[in-house]
Amino acid sequence: MTLVEARERADQFGKRLEPFCERVELTGCLRRGLVMGDNTLGLDYICIPRFAEMTETALEIRLHQASYWGTERQLITRTFIDTMNPEATASEPRNLLLEAIEGFVRFSDESLHPVKRPFQFGSHYRLLTRWGGVRIWCCTAANMGAWWLWKTGSKAHNALIAERARRRGGHFDPPHGLLLGRNLYGKTEAEIYAALEMPWLPPELRQMPDLDLSDFFTLQRR
Repeated sequence: MTLVEARERADQFGKRLEPFCERVELTGCLRRGLVMGDNTLGLDYICIPRFAEMTETALEIRLHQASYWGTERQLITRTFIDTMNPEATASEPRNLLLEAIEGFVRFSDESLHPVKRPFQFGSHYRLLTRWGGVRIWCCTAANMGAWWLWKTGSKAHNALIAERARRRGGHFDPPHGLLLGRNLYGKTEAEIYAALEMPWLPPELRQMPDLDLSDFFTLQRR
């Protein structure tokens, strides 16, 4: 599979997640411009899930989700009805992304042998499809940048970030962000780089462990 084909596939799947998220971003090796394997594709996304109150219109929302995913509408609708919590109240938010993924795992013609993981902030949900695996990582607006930086990689680049933070008396804790003094940076990648006195580095360059960043910094300042 070529890089162009892989990114088209990633864009298509990402658009299926968008209605159920505040934000969806591709991450992992594909964001760095790498395709791992010839015939299979691994996709990684980080998402801020969209939540909704449990109200009397919950069934209508679930019907919309069933229609959107383009699967067996009646089967999904019946499952959604069966799994609704009759004791839920408007104060108990529903994770729309989780509900959508569960419907996709159970009934989509693309799902094969799904592997579930705890779906919480900082955790992920795994799917296996005909064309490869999908991992969907959850985060919040407060640590979106930290997760995006961490999950984009590479490992060598993450190690560089951690070492640069250590030399400045700080600590890079990927699930939460960059801690320098009493300040926590994690909303965006740019603010983490800026706090470390680094320019934002394009993902394609983060896979180069021997990259001389001093040259790159010089070019950025011109």
